[in-house]
Amino acid sequence: MKILILIPARGGSKGIPQKNSSLLNGHPLIYYAIQNARAVKGSDIYVSTDDAKIKDIAKVYGVKVLDRSSETANDCSTIDDVVFEELQKAESGTLKYDIIITLQPTSPTLKKESLLEALQQFINSDFDTLISAKEIRHLFWERNCIGFNPMYKARVNRQMLESIFEETGAFVICLASNVRENKSRIGKKINLFLLLEEESIDIDSKNDWILAENILRRKNIAFVTRGDYQIGMGHIYRSITLGSRFSNHNVYYFSNKDSELGIDKLKSLNHKVNIYENEDELIIQLKEKDIHIVINDILDTDFSYIEKLKSAGFFVVNFEDTGDGAVYADLLFNALYEWTGQNKNARFGYNYECLRDDIYLFPIKNCIHKEIKNILIGFGGTDVNNATQLVLEALDEIVKDDKTINLVLGIGYKYEEELLKSIAGMRIRKNVMIYKDIPFISKLLYEADLIISGNGRMVYEAVSIGTPLIVCSQNERESSHTFAKICPGIKYLGNIKDLDKQKLVKELTMVNNSYDYRCRMNQHLYAFATEIRNGINRISDTLWETYNRRIQI
Repeated sequence: MKILILIPARGGSKGIPQKNSSLLNGHPLIYYAIQNARAVKGSDIYVSTDDAKIKDIAKVYGVKVLDRSSETANDCSTIDDVVFEELQKAESGTLKYDIIITLQPTSPTLKKESLLEALQQFINSDFDTLISAKEIRHLFWERNCIGFNPMYKARVNRQMLESIFEETGAFVICLASNVRENKSRIGKKINLFLLLEEESIDIDSKNDWILAENILRRKNIAFVTRGDYQIGMGHIYRSITLGSRFSNHNVYYFSNKDSELGIDKLKSLNHKVNIYENEDELIIQLKEKDIHIVINDILDTDFSYIEKLKSAGFFVVNFEDTGDGAVYADLLFNALYEWTGQNKNARFGYNYECLRDDIYLFPIKNCIHKEIKNILIGFGGTDVNNATQLVLEALDEIVKDDKTINLVLGIGYKYEEELLKSIAGMRIRKNVMIYKDIPFISKLLYEADLIISGNGRMVYEAVSIGTPLIVCSQNERESSHTFAKICPGIKYLGNIKDLDKQKLVKELTMVNNSYDYRCRMNQHLYAFATEIRNGINRISDTLWETYNRRIQI
């Protein structure tokens, strides 16, 4: 079966002057059509043009050129006129083509896989013509002599409307006999090949150009993340936050099958999750998605895992990794420690905290209430030492019963029954509100006059809003987190296991009774808050600068 591929590319474009030879994402626009044509093995590829520059470009890429006549290079000529003329030139003697594929250079986002699939579909069918198209479902109107008429039967949701189909211009595949006998690519039996929206761009304006360039610049980014009763959901939320920041790229989420809570959370937010059983299966899935960047938010990694990723050609970014694999990642971000160590690719400190999006809905406090009316207690995750109950019992001894106390319990909190019994006997029991696995915590953080938390992500969230806070580490890992120890706006009390209730009562009393002390805390927090709020931009900028530098080496 003999296949002719024609790429019509005249030089007289008016909407975007010299469009077909202009650089789009570093390549002449016509380059993308030529690359797709090359994917059809054994075909004869011709660029049909009247433009000297386009001729030279085609020759650089090793493609034959057919000189278009002045009769078919004007605005009135159709592509069918061009194809008929060029078929006559391309065929000679006994050489006769069976199939003609017309590829327009104005569709640079077309993927070669789609073209090959369409060609195979055409070969296996009895259709005369196969045209690239896209499905559209909208409330359309048509003009009449007095105004407009609806083209729909009823105003329903878009998903319930009948589809119409629009040609994308990317390609037309037809029997050569159609053109030879009827001077037209459109035969009697016609089928449409539906493309994804991102492949359906037909560049006709500067806006089309900008959109196409953005699509071609997209990278495939994988977030390998984890959420369970042991480590909580912070890693899942950070992956979602960063994923939304990279929404102009193709973002994929991957999670181990044992991370059921994290998987459920991602799915509940309408994210598709790729589930894997082991590292080898993960690598296979990453390759199938043609991933460029792998972002691990799974805590500690080992050398063998990172080596597998690097050997497969992925750019590797890790978060909060203190394992053996951390030093081998291309980039490491860890806001929980204020030291850089020996790893030149590591970025440490509060400047690299990634706040969830809802924090930015609220301003930084530049003043605080004279009296504490609202207290928030949050030890996230599992709260293995039941610090929530210890803090609440201490508050019951010192605060007035006119205060609101909000308890934010993590998904892994296992002492709820014991906590409820304790609250029932407290003087302040009517003022206690309990929240579990709350996705929108920023409102509570902002409304609080004082926050008492573990030494995890909530520290940065509280500081970014400017709310005075008291911090107690829950375990040895949290005790190693340094920011709460160095930030002058935080009252750090050490590990909760080493803190008896009387000492806690003493510290809480001092902070509760001293308005001046809380004002100083708030003033210290303001400068830190501004820096922390810029953390996600700093992470993004650092990631792309390092990635672009790495791929240029």
